[in-house]
Amino acid sequence: TRTYECDRIVKDWEEGTVTWGDQPDVEGLGPKAVAIGTVPDWVSWDVKSWVQGFVSGEISATPNYGWMIRDGDEDSTTSYESVFYSQESDTDLRPSLTISYYPPHLELETYGSGFEAGNWVKMTVRRKDFNNVAVNRGDLNVRLSSTSVSANKRFSITLGGAPINELFIENGSGSKDFWYYDDKVGTCAITVWTGDYLYYGDDGEQQIIRPGALHHFAFAHMMPLVTAAVPFPTTITALDAYGNVVIGYNGTNALSDATGTMSPTVTGAFVNGVWSGNVVINEVADNVKISTSGAGRTGESGLFDVIAGPPVKISIAPADFTMAAEVQYSSLTIELEDANGFGAEAVVQMIVNLASTSAHGEFRQAGGTAKITSVTMQAGSSSVGVDYYDIRAGTWTLTASAAGLASGTSIATVLPDTTPPVTAIAVGSPKFKGGTTLYVSEDTTFALTVTDEASGVKETKYRIDGGSWNAYSEPFTLAAYSEGAHVIGCFSADKANNTELEVLLTAHLDATPPSIQALGPSGSIIARSGSMNFTATVDDEGSGVASVELLLDGTTQGTMAYVNATYSKTVEVATGTHGWRVRATDNVGEIAETPDIAFYLSVDNAPPTISNVMMSPASPSMGEAIR
Repeated sequence: TRTYECDRIVKDWEEGTVTWGDQPDVEGLGPKAVAIGTVPDWVSWDVKSWVQGFVSGEISATPNYGWMIRDGDEDSTTSYESVFYSQESDTDLRPSLTISYYPPHLELETYGSGFEAGNWVKMTVRRKDFNNVAVNRGDLNVRLSSTSVSANKRFSITLGGAPINELFIENGSGSKDFWYYDDKVGTCAITVWTGDYLYYGDDGEQQIIRPGALHHFAFAHMMPLVTAAVPFPTTITALDAYGNVVIGYNGTNALSDATGTMSPTVTGAFVNGVWSGNVVINEVADNVKISTSGAGRTGESGLFDVIAGPPVKISIAPADFTMAAEVQYSSLTIELEDANGFGAEAVVQMIVNLASTSAHGEFRQAGGTAKITSVTMQAGSSSVGVDYYDIRAGTWTLTASAAGLASGTSIATVLPDTTPPVTAIAVGSPKFKGGTTLYVSEDTTFALTVTDEASGVKETKYRIDGGSWNAYSEPFTLAAYSEGAHVIGCFSADKANNTELEVLLTAHLDATPPSIQALGPSGSIIARSGSMNFTATVDDEGSGVASVELLLDGTTQGTMAYVNATYSKTVEVATGTHGWRVRATDNVGEIAETPDIAFYLSVDNAPPTISNVMMSPASPSMGEAIR
């Protein structure tokens, strides 16, 4: 027999270097005996357990350096030739090992398909192997991304925390929680992946961000100019706090504008959070904005101007008026209007012709006396002023006309003016009427008011005590005059030179405050109680005494009563030193006040005590004098 051995090589070696004297280190698997001189026979060894060790995946797996088959009796004195070859000559049938490697992968859990804009949602990233078993070994950096177009999107480890783009799963942990914030409505993809290892599987989930609760309404961009009384389009959108369209809003909204003339005042129903329609503003105005409200929320448009349309007609203002004959009426306004009666501007310079049904009536330049039959309206202007003059009483029609425009008219009633104006004197405060006498102070104002229903007031004048006349322009006082009675005279004249008789008013100027004499108490006072009576006399030779007030130690004690030509008031006073004074006011507000009067109050409410009474003689007889 001959013995052969199959040994497992236990360290690295190279092809072509193995010789009888230089063999790799081995670990024996066991000898096999073969009969000598017989036909070739196959020898085999069971290496299954070793192959399993090579591919087990355990950290202590034995490296596969191969096997070595050798003649166990090669050192014997008898030599034999051994021939080694594989039983399978077909290489396709030779043993082979196919390894399929499945790297770990990440899994993203989102706990729902979406959330409301402006909120945070919790998510979890997990790491698992091919069999979905948690992988806990090693540290791993996980990157985070979102396809949302929101500029405010962010990830964070904590709810509302600092923003991150990467998180860290520690050794020993198979997952990590994080939070995601978004405020833009739409569908976005959240992706988790790592660059720490090649081929490490990533994962992603879609999230649907829904609009939040209704927060406000927004208007589409407004045209800077719209035409009064002409419909124009507007669009209103219901939005949440983050500018997302609240597609679920289908209510109707109130509409209004600064002019108060908008129509309609209620929108139709919103569709998918949007309402579009035509509105009308029936007034010319600058810096107008539209306001809307619905479901407790509001919105405003940008500012815009409402302008008139092109001019189509002429008007004269006032449309009817009364004037005095032979007195120039100032002034009439020639205006351009659009089709809806709003003041319009001339596109080009135009000539406006003027006419009157009165043969004696004439138009004049505003503020002048030159007669005119037409007036020029400059391009860009909407009105021009003229005056009218007539000497013939009657009712006349005035007409303004221009090429291409409807004419305008005004009715003038011309009256002969023979009635003078009426002037009234209004007396301000303070004032007091004592019997037939009017008392005033230096601060009392006198205002003159004039009415004239025909030609109008030309001038108003006044004087004091028959002095020189003064042109009246504003209220005046008697502060520059001496105390006593003064006569105010005034009159007015109208444009037809009708002058009224002088209007007279007598006013008594009272510039002196009341006189006060404090009577008591004063000095040192001993009394049975603290009830003290304070008295004073007060006189005023002008408008008279209006009120008298007692002040004790700087604090008012109220009004003193007038009894028997004196003013008095009883007040409870504590023992000690005090000061009192009197303040008097007359009927036109003049005030007088005494200096403080000091007194000291002692309260003595205990009766005298009698003691040590002696009698002499000690035992008197009947009729005997006693002392």
